[in-house]
Parts: sequence; C-alpha cells; structure tokens
Amino acid sequence: MWIKICGLCNSHDVRQIARLDGVSAIGLNRYKPSPRYLTRKRAAEFSRLIRRINPNISVVALYVNAPVDVIFSDADEFAPDIIQLHGDESPEYVRRLRTQRASIIKAFRIEPDFDFSKLKDYEVWRYLLDAYHPEKYGGTGEVAPWDKIAAEQGETEIILAGGLTPDNVATAIKTVRPWGVDVAGGVEKKGRKQIDQVQKFISEAKIAGGA
Repeated sequence: MWIKICGLCNSHDVRQIARLDGVSAIGLNRYKPSPRYLTRKRAAEFSRLIRRINPNISVVALYVNAPVDVIFSDADEFAPDIIQLHGDESPEYVRRLRTQRASIIKAFRIEPDFDFSKLKDYEVWRYLLDAYHPEKYGGTGEVAPWDKIAAEQGETEIILAGGLTPDNVATAIKTVRPWGVDVAGGVEKKGRKQIDQVQKFISEAKIAGGA
C-alpha cells in the first residue's frame, strides 16, 4: 500500500515523518491559498531534508492551476519526484509537463455526476480521487464517496484521498481497494502532524491493504 503524508509545514514534522517505516511519499504544498503553503525556498529545504533522511521517500510537489513556468522553476530548484495537479488542469497542460522527469498525479474531486471516463483523457502516472467541494481544491476534511468510487473506478489504479483518518482508513481501503492513500488533515492538530496518529494511520492502512 502506497502511503502519502501531505501538507507538512515545519522541519520538525518533516524529520519525524521521514524516519517512519511505511511512508512512501511526503507532499509539499505549493498552492498559495492553502494554510499548508510552502515557498519555493522552504519546499527546497524540506526536499533536501527528506532525501537526506530517507532517499526512498518520494517528494511530491502539489499545485493547483499553477503557471507551467512555476512548476518548471520548482523542478530546477528542488526536482520533485512527483508533481501532483489538484486543480482544473487540462490534458494539454499535463502534456506540457511530461517534458519533466517527475511522475504526474492528476487529482479529481468526485462530485455526484462525475464522469469517470474523463480519467482516460489524462496520460499520468496515477489518478487521485478526492472529496468534492464547490469552492475548495482538497484539504476540506470531507470524506470522498467511497461506494461511488468503488463502483465506477474499474481497473484503474487510484490513490484515495478526502477525509481519511486513522479511524476510517481501513474501512476506506476495504471498500475502495485503492492502490494508495493520501492523508493531510486527518493526522493533524492545530496545523501540526501528530506522529502517533501518523503511525496509526500507516499501520491501519498496511493491515487493510494486505501488507
């Protein structure tokens, strides 16, 4: 089970989480309106720290409708392993980014009438399916519609996000059978990651995923 811990905002959390067994990826948020936003300088600092502690952890840079030049400049500065697009980016936009060495995750917010066939329009490494909010691009704490995703995702390997916590991740995995899971607010308290909650999340996800 691929496990991403997203939205780290301070070096203390980065150090602790990068040392945990079972963490596949750490997400660095480059979306300015987000309370978890990091400047390029800060993201580069955290990226170096993650790689020094555990080079097997993938560094994920998260963007929402960012100018392509911003992503290219970030790539020059700290070379994220994965670029996560969490906005309304088009397939053409994604094709422009495929000149980079990084893998690409395209996120989709699953609203009631979401058309799962649109995933095939995007040539990306993985799809991330999140809860829908009419005004926010993720990070809402709302739970994604697991039953709808389970019924309609088909054979697509997806990363599940949206309101996941240590208490519900096992049920989510058993319902949806995702390839991976992504958590941010579900292991936070007042903007700080709670290491005991991160450890519990990893353990529950690994057990439910059959690891």
